[in-house]
Amino acid sequence: MRLLRASDRTPTPWKNGGGVTWELAACPAGAGLEAFDWRISIAQVAVGGPFSNFPRIDRILTVLSGEGMALDVI
Repeated sequence: MRLLRASDRTPTPWKNGGGVTWELAACPAGAGLEAFDWRISIAQVAVGGPFSNFPRIDRILTVLSGEGMALDVI
């Protein structure tokens, strides 16, 4: 088993500017935001706003800390 610490990662600004993400793993390794098959990351939400568009990608969200998150589906 290998421990993947967010503090060892470089934060990446979101495409929509509403937060930052620390990527833990992706397939294929080193794939950019337009070319990954799957991705595991930790994000920090700074402000509310629309999701960035990732065609063909299903998302699973889990709140790790804070007061929670409300999502509006339109």
